[in-house]
Amino acid sequence: MSSKITFLSEVGSTQDVMAERIDEGAEPFEMLVAHSQTAGRGRMGRTWVSGRDRGLYASTYLHLPEYSVDEYGWVTLLAGIATQEAIWQYGVRPTLKWPNDLLLDGGKVCGILTELHGPGQFVVGVGLNLTQAPDVDRPTASLSQVIAPPSVEEMARTLSESLKKIFTTVKPGPEAAALYRQRALFGVRIQVHTPAGLIAPAIATDITDSGALVLVEDQGKEKLITCGDAEIVKGLK
Repeated sequence: MSSKITFLSEVGSTQDVMAERIDEGAEPFEMLVAHSQTAGRGRMGRTWVSGRDRGLYASTYLHLPEYSVDEYGWVTLLAGIATQEAIWQYGVRPTLKWPNDLLLDGGKVCGILTELHGPGQFVVGVGLNLTQAPDVDRPTASLSQVIAPPSVEEMARTLSESLKKIFTTVKPGPEAAALYRQRALFGVRIQVHTPAGLIAPAIATDITDSGALVLVEDQGKEKLITCGDAEIVKGLK
């Protein structure tokens, strides 16, 4: 059975509207899609540029009471896998970069924002560039660079089905970690912006069964990162 999807012309943020819907009794896997956002937001407090029908701006309610608090981090990682699989259905193979950015030809084509609404309740926001890559201070991409992109409505339905599939079949922990290792970008030099500050460039080598990123520093020492925003570092050996 397909999950409920509501399409709206314009909102401030689909994240905020979905949070209100949860309080009003939203169903698990219910999705809200806006053709335009005036106050879209991404990770680390960034603004998400949301021009009319230039991308998919969607927020989905996930109710996962079976997840322990220690497993909450997997919601973001699994949402990245689900979004990647949805895009795959159109013949495009974006790369997944920890924790949940999707890259196409080195540019960010999709970002995901997960917000905790209550115990076991999550609002997962997906911003996917369909017809135009926004002009921002970092490399971006859009599906239109490689295909005639699907409509907002079609992409929303495909994503909704993929989210439901992943979150009803993949368990957080070793099973999810094994799947993530197959899909994500490792062996590259990155730097991570964490709430505590910037981590010096190191090689991303793996993730743990808890979803933490494993970095290997120049001296060979391993460092585990549980929260942050990773950026590929070019021009450094």
